[in-house]
Amino acid sequence: MKTVYLETTVVSYYVARPSRDIVVLARQELTRQWWQKDRATRKVVVSPVVLDEARAGDPALSKMRATLLAPFELLPPCDAVERLAGDVRKALNIPKTKIADAFHVAYAVHYDVNYLLTWNLAHFANAETEIRLADFCRRRHLCLPLICTPEHLLQREDS
Repeated sequence: MKTVYLETTVVSYYVARPSRDIVVLARQELTRQWWQKDRATRKVVVSPVVLDEARAGDPALSKMRATLLAPFELLPPCDAVERLAGDVRKALNIPKTKIADAFHVAYAVHYDVNYLLTWNLAHFANAETEIRLADFCRRRHLCLPLICTPEHLLQREDS
């Protein structure tokens, strides 16, 4: 069974109120489709960073996110993840205020997951970042998970 690191944006899109923005609304629907059709076919893991981010914001939505995340395996923090997150932040030029994004990558890389599932197109799921991250991992002899959106994992069903 393939392992998916579930980044916070995915569960946030799942519980969010329907957006008026058509692109965001489409992503919300794709997230719900992935959750219903594909999630059970994979081992889903999260990190303490995901749980911390999920607790933020609207209390009702926070509670919904926490409930949805509760069944998933929690990856333990460690010094290696801490160091790796710092290196990832520098390699990808992630602002210090967005250090959690570097931690998501660090957890996924350190625990050798197959997929990092995200809607974070600014810091993860874009071609430029993936090239830099692949180079970063190759130089350190680390395995890079496939960074993808729920839409990417659903594509296999449409083929």
